[in-house]
Amino acid sequence: MNEAHAQMIEIIEENYSLGNVVEIQEIFGGYTSRAFRAALEKNGERKNWFFREYLKPKPESEVLFEHNLLLHARKNGFDKGAVPMAAKDGKSYVCKAQDEGGHQRQRYFALYEFLAGDEPYDWIENIMPQKSYLGIAGLVAEFHDAVSDFDPEGCNGSEPPILEFIKEFPEKFLCYYEGCINAGIKNRYTDYMHSQLDCLEETANRLCFADAKAGQLPVIPVQCDVHPGNFKFAGDECVGIFDFEAAKMDLRLFEIALGVFNCFSSWQENSDGAIRLSEAKEFLSAYNAKLLELGSSLPPLTKTEKQYFPEALQLSNMYMAQWCIRVYCTNTAGDPDEYFWYLEHMMRSIKWVEENKAGILAMAEQL
Repeated sequence: MNEAHAQMIEIIEENYSLGNVVEIQEIFGGYTSRAFRAALEKNGERKNWFFREYLKPKPESEVLFEHNLLLHARKNGFDKGAVPMAAKDGKSYVCKAQDEGGHQRQRYFALYEFLAGDEPYDWIENIMPQKSYLGIAGLVAEFHDAVSDFDPEGCNGSEPPILEFIKEFPEKFLCYYEGCINAGIKNRYTDYMHSQLDCLEETANRLCFADAKAGQLPVIPVQCDVHPGNFKFAGDECVGIFDFEAAKMDLRLFEIALGVFNCFSSWQENSDGAIRLSEAKEFLSAYNAKLLELGSSLPPLTKTEKQYFPEALQLSNMYMAQWCIRVYCTNTAGDPDEYFWYLEHMMRSIKWVEENKAGILAMAEQL
């Protein structure tokens, strides 16, 4: 057993009353947290749990927003997302001070239910049977319905709402690039990033909405990471959603457009960056239909949301581009070729959306 596993076992057994850890296995693939499947045994019964160590520094209010949101969804009947378990002190998380380079830093840990199901996809391997992507759309609608009355009580996620966040992008992109150069990092990725800074700035400036109608766009709690890899499946059926670490209050339209980008942006060589609009239309129609089926107080996509869909899709492209730039430039141990591939894909999608706005709008208005 390695030191990290021993530490996780100690935290679980000291802070939870759910049994002794009989097996722990790390789940790789995350960017902002470490995840483990922990098997606990109590009174002869063995059960799997999901244990997370938050790696990204964050205030308690961000952890509370995520956890309270999931607990509120469960209270309203949404059982397809795992909720955090209460520790011995009644809190939904454990906080420990750890020494890092001579400085004390607060680390957060949480134990969640373990969602059953398979994870056959990710944000790149996004070709799915129709039943699977329609299931994602319906499940997102169920989640939105369950949390539309959520009161954040002053808490929120780490990022500002997208219409505020986009204004920061040009300056942030330049700072990230200059940080790499000042650190002596110059490679294929940084060269490509530098060549795209003007395009990114121009696109961001166009997306700083001035239209008064933007104020009519519904704001709700969003998961803010809708992509095929954050859903569980039983065969072709979508049975669960996870990873709410980026959750925040934001435009419902942004959440839906981000889902369209991640589910239907092609990674194929001959169509890289293009959005599969016919599948996107089915996805959006399924989302609307599920809200109607539920009798939700949250309406299907409104006329104003449909009018803004091309802009929302571009916001999603830009959001993913900033993720790619931020993650590489703040952790340059990453593979520059890998992140070059990511950013090139996103730039192709940005350009594709600019060239196909009329078709995107026509698709949205047919819903």
